[in-house]
Amino acid sequence: MVITTVVLSMALAGCSSAGDDALAEARKACADMGFKHGKAPDSASADGSTLTADDWAKKADAYNGIANRLAHAAGQDRRWDRLSNAVTDYQAASVQAAIAADEGKSFQERTAAAQEVASYDVPSIIRTTAQECRKAQA
Repeated sequence: MVITTVVLSMALAGCSSAGDDALAEARKACADMGFKHGKAPDSASADGSTLTADDWAKKADAYNGIANRLAHAAGQDRRWDRLSNAVTDYQAASVQAAIAADEGKSFQERTAAAQEVASYDVPSIIRTTAQECRKAQA
């Protein structure tokens, strides 16, 4: 009985540690994206039409690292799946936005990329990210 209790306590402590690590990673990712208490940074509400292809490429690169960290956090604690998925979608949309804004690309490539961006519901992605960051930062 004592051994079972000790093993169970160790298992629960291990889960808590992974959950705590995942929470810390989610909080850090949200802060890195500029979220404060679940509120999206002012730049998140802009439509992005003034960003250049280089701006979008830099944004996609930055969000790639954040998406990777959140995927790891979600692997440790499934509570962060929605946040991980939303940021992954935003990163993918940013890659396509970079192509759509790149005047060096063909009309067909730019059009296809713009259609791909339109297939993502970016306002919904931002809303979901804000909701999940609010939970992480509470």
